[in-house]
Amino acid sequence: MKDFKIWKTIELGTHKNINDLETAIQKSKMIIGSWAKDVLYSKEFILSNNKTSLDLFRITPKELGYPTGVTTEVIYNKIFDFGLSLCPLEVGPQLRLQYKNQPLLESLQIGMRQQEDTKGYKSEFRVVHAVDGKLWLAGDHKHKDNFWDPDEYFIFCKKI
Repeated sequence: MKDFKIWKTIELGTHKNINDLETAIQKSKMIIGSWAKDVLYSKEFILSNNKTSLDLFRITPKELGYPTGVTTEVIYNKIFDFGLSLCPLEVGPQLRLQYKNQPLLESLQIGMRQQEDTKGYKSEFRVVHAVDGKLWLAGDHKHKDNFWDPDEYFIFCKKI
């Protein structure tokens, strides 16, 4: 079984409420897309009560054994074979805030339980350094049958 290396460690529980976290992202000159904001303010989004560190793993479908790509559902089921897990919802906005030196054009799909946004769509976070040089917390409307290229980056954590 492949042993994935820790890619980055972030802190959770750094803000008292969602408004404070959103303000911190905006003060850092980062952008929160409207779909991401819908997820951020969904009824299931909660922040950690205590500060805690969380190790993250950046993985591609190819590294999971899918050289031609694969669906979201297959990826999310496969990660458990490697002792990994879906990320807590807070990872998306926290990674955006704490990953200030993200390479241009890099896009990271946050492996997380899909959230119903305020319009009823299933969405996930994506952390992006866009072609215009802006750092984004984006939201993607996804479903279990979405097909991913083999080199697409996903973020997961250890089982918690």
